[in-house]
Amino acid sequence: AIDNNVIGTSAGSFTNPASGAKGDGIRVVTGALSGTVRSNLIGFAGGNGIGMKGVGAGWLLEGNEIRGNGLDNPDWAGVFLENTTGLVTIRGNLLAGNRGAGVDAIDGVAAHVLENNTLTGNGTGGTVTAGVRLKKTVGGRVDRNVIYGNTGAGVIVNKAAATDTITKNSIFGNTSIGIDLDSGDNDTGDGVTLNDLNDLDSGGNGRLNFPILQNATVSGTTLTLTGFARPGSAIELFIADPDPTGFGEGRTYLVTLTEGSVVNPVDNNATTGSYTNPVNGLNQGADTTNRFRFDIPLPPGAGIGAQLTATATLGGSTSEFSGMVTIAGSALQQVDSMIKLASEAAGGYLTDDLYEAIASAQSKPSGVVSGSTATYNVLFQNDGNVADNVVITGTGSGPGFTVQYLDNTATDRTADVTGAGYTIGGLAPGLSKVWTLNVTPAGTVVGGTSYDVFVTTVSGTDNTKIDQVKAVTTSTSASLTLLKSADKGAAAPGEDITYTVNASNGLGLTAAGNVAITDPLDTNTGFKVGGATFNAGDSTLSFTVVYSNDNRSTWTYIPASGGCGAPVGYDDCVTDVRWTTTGSMPTGTGFSVGLVVRVK
Repeated sequence: AIDNNVIGTSAGSFTNPASGAKGDGIRVVTGALSGTVRSNLIGFAGGNGIGMKGVGAGWLLEGNEIRGNGLDNPDWAGVFLENTTGLVTIRGNLLAGNRGAGVDAIDGVAAHVLENNTLTGNGTGGTVTAGVRLKKTVGGRVDRNVIYGNTGAGVIVNKAAATDTITKNSIFGNTSIGIDLDSGDNDTGDGVTLNDLNDLDSGGNGRLNFPILQNATVSGTTLTLTGFARPGSAIELFIADPDPTGFGEGRTYLVTLTEGSVVNPVDNNATTGSYTNPVNGLNQGADTTNRFRFDIPLPPGAGIGAQLTATATLGGSTSEFSGMVTIAGSALQQVDSMIKLASEAAGGYLTDDLYEAIASAQSKPSGVVSGSTATYNVLFQNDGNVADNVVITGTGSGPGFTVQYLDNTATDRTADVTGAGYTIGGLAPGLSKVWTLNVTPAGTVVGGTSYDVFVTTVSGTDNTKIDQVKAVTTSTSASLTLLKSADKGAAAPGEDITYTVNASNGLGLTAAGNVAITDPLDTNTGFKVGGATFNAGDSTLSFTVVYSNDNRSTWTYIPASGGCGAPVGYDDCVTDVRWTTTGSMPTGTGFSVGLVVRVK
């Protein structure tokens, strides 16, 4: 393994040292059957960043930055594969600013895999100008890469390369076309290849005919796409990055549709037909082949006015990008709000595609102890088919409760939301933003108290399109109730009165603990020694009892018979009695204390 190195420059600065190595940064030659090159900085070589010649299967190049190579020869690449006899996997690398291609597989028929790489600014030497060139690769895969800003095409497939699948990439901003199926061995490709009758031409990937996107229309939230494709083609649909040819590069992958499919998404046109120049004002060639029609949910970001392009893949071979079609249709605005607890997974959201002017079904409860925060996620989504401004208003803080709104960047938007409203500008169809809603009951809020926060979303274009969600926050702090009673309504001097204090904790709240009850004695009564009692009831509490003879300044007094001139069995020095409990008092339980005094 070759891991965690800086090659071609100093360890302190990954920049061109102006006196780079004359050869390759790393050179792997015949006989090296397998290995790993991982997490290196490789740059500014006179030759290739990584050159591999005659190697067998099992090599993995992963997580490297390969930059600025080919200083002595404009042909040399970031990664150069020559006469390889087995699969080389190139995964998760940054290949940038190399004078040749980012990846150049020139000889050997191995099925190389390029996945999740970023290839940008390559081909600056002007000779081999693509982000990726596949010259003789057979059965390779270029999968989920970002390929942009290269001097030539995004990907070139020369005539001897076949069944190379180019799938789900983001290809945009290249000087030439996105994918170029070359008729020969041109280092810079040969530009757009128009479709031909019965697809009989030859070249890279058999120069497979690209699909024809004839019409794209939106009705409500359904996209209808019609056109032509070779039988059984897998059609990958993209939001286009237009180039000067009028053909798109595929910037944003949307969905894969299969011509002739009888399972979702179903192809609703089983007929054949012909097309000729022009289609949508562009010469795309001519063919007689199968028609298709797909009616699919409008993909995120693909609203009215968006331009689409597509590739076809058949038998492992992928076509060039098609001509573009612009989505047409009647504009539909529809905002959608959903709410869940922050602790819940995405399945906890209430409720997709339900629009309520006054929240009823979309109400999410949360119970928290006073002084702590209930945290909700509120998702704002554009369910329309055009970009829309989404206006958010909401309930502010109220008695005992503080409300805070944080947007998807954690910026506090409370003042706007609770004032004139906050606008999410230009939210694309199908896309969404997730905000955080914090509701905090103050520490003094009595258990069982609730507060409703309503969050309302309105279309900035059509104010009849509205949706509302509700957060119901309840304090679950213990709620103690005390009820004091006496065994008689009146008593003469010298008579005893027995007082009982019943304590209870409300149902559905938090268990209470360390409960203390203090009862001051009336100055016209004297404490009966031994007259302080405790009944645990259905709680699990135990207790201690203490006394004060100085109106609660201290609690060390011990009652004694005859104290302060009281009759035998009584103590007139006692001013207060306190029962302190330990243990738990679950919700819905209670206990009582008793106190006997004599009327003076």
